Formats: sequence, structure tokens, C-alpha cells
Amino acid sequence: MKIETIYCEVDKLFYIKRNGEEIHAQKSRPNETELIEALKSDNWQARFDDMRSGKRVRVSRRIYWDMLGSVPPLKQTSNSFFCGEPYSGDKHYYFIREEGGKIFGELKKV
Repeated sequence: MKIETIYCEVDKLFYIKRNGEEIHAQKSRPNETELIEALKSDNWQARFDDMRSGKRVRVSRRIYWDMLGSVPPLKQTSNSFFCGEPYSGDKHYYFIREEGGKIFGELKKV
């Protein structure tokens, strides 16, 4: 596994890439703890297992954008959206981009 941190002069962000694929971006140079957290937040299975168990978890930019593009959102604002199949019950996956670039997901009522 190859982990890279690349700074972009255009948008002034540090991008963390795993095997050439962007998984996270932030304004400050990531330290070791932030690199580990970014890698953990990109683990699909673990993140969705945690959400299904009722936890609010940090997810990677890749998961956020993949989920936004996978099915039409049930409800969307500029920094958050609900997604999931309409017939799947009263709770749906909710993703939000917060100040500072961190992204979180959880199961929540629309």
C-alpha cells in the first residue's frame, strides 16, 4: 500500500492518497495521527458496520462522493445529504461535511 500526501497550490489543500486514489483533503499538513485516521475513515466495511450499530463515524472523501453519486439523494443541502433505498425503513445514511473538511456518516431519520 502506497500512501502519499500532496499539496495543491490551486486550492491550497493537502491531499492524502492511497494507491493513487484520493481519500482525504485538509487545509493543514497532516500529522501521523491524521494520516491513520484518514486511512481508517476509508474502510468501507468498518464504517458501514459502525453506522448500522448506531455510531456517528468519520468517513473519507471517497466514500462521501461515491455515496452521493451511487443513488439520488433523498434529501440534500450544500454540505450534507441522506441516501439509501426509500423502502429500507425509517432511517437512512446521512453524510455531512463539517468545517475543517472532516466528513461524518450515520444512520438518521430524514
